[in-house]
Amino acid sequence: MPVDTSQFVKGLSDGLDRARRGAVRGVSRFSQHVMGDAQELCPKETGTLASSGVAEPAAIDGDLVTAKMGFNTDYAAPVHENLTARHAAGTQAKFLSKAMELNAPKMQAFVAGEIAAEMG
Repeated sequence: MPVDTSQFVKGLSDGLDRARRGAVRGVSRFSQHVMGDAQELCPKETGTLASSGVAEPAAIDGDLVTAKMGFNTDYAAPVHENLTARHAAGTQAKFLSKAMELNAPKMQAFVAGEIAAEMG
């Protein structure tokens, strides 16, 4: 006697789609959080560098969920990399790298929380 498993397979597929949507939202939220911290850490002589910070919405790329973050000024990279420059208190070189390093342990919670919310 054949057994129809189509509903079961459809349920698995739907669950995977929901989990992916949650993961994309979690990575997007995480990247926005990291960018906020990076904007706080970056030098703010005029405020232009900080206001140029962007965290694009996450997307699925093959088996990965990725998000792009960066600062959109022609001098962002040199300011980020110059370890000998003197900055005002509370700001520093490597501002995006440091924000990512400090927040990396939180990423799993961001993603897991959004997946759990999506799965209901």
